[in-house]
Amino acid sequence: VVTLFYLTDRPQQARWLKKEERDWLVAALEAENAAKPAHVSIWKALRNPDVLLLTAILFFGLTPNYGLSLWLPQVVQRLSQRGVSEVSLLSAVPYLLAIPLMLLTGWHSDRTGERRWHTAIPRFASGAALVVFYFASDQVWLSLAMLTVATAGVYSPHPGFPQLPPGLLGCAAPARRAAPTRPPG
Repeated sequence: VVTLFYLTDRPQQARWLKKEERDWLVAALEAENAAKPAHVSIWKALRNPDVLLLTAILFFGLTPNYGLSLWLPQVVQRLSQRGVSEVSLLSAVPYLLAIPLMLLTGWHSDRTGERRWHTAIPRFASGAALVVFYFASDQVWLSLAMLTVATAGVYSPHPGFPQLPPGLLGCAAPARRAAPTRPPG
């Protein structure tokens, strides 16, 4: 309710900003709009090799994500032949490693500014772990270890991937160059 009455539709109407800040913000938005490329048809965009590459990266990254998240308990149950409670606990093990590793990968990617290898290496590790898992499915603990590596490899690229399209396609670069560098004050 406060947002409806406090926030404005345009920076020119923002009374809580100083005049210099409003002017800077308006200039930055105008520069960004002026630097936008001409409209590109959907068919031209879909033929762009970088768009196809990003689509493949996302597709081959999310496919094992869904497979693992939906079927991991069933796979663990079939491997271990344990009861429901034990299978639930064993199924949590991959996520106990995956979540902190995802946060660490995102932090390191932000700190270094590097995105490509922070996305690629975990995906390659995940694929390799799934291949080893396939051939070692008769060994319970090795299989669980490979499922853990695969799960960590599936989730770890999530923080860095959204920054790949602007960097690879160059969408944000002209706007950043054209906009004023920082607000006054």
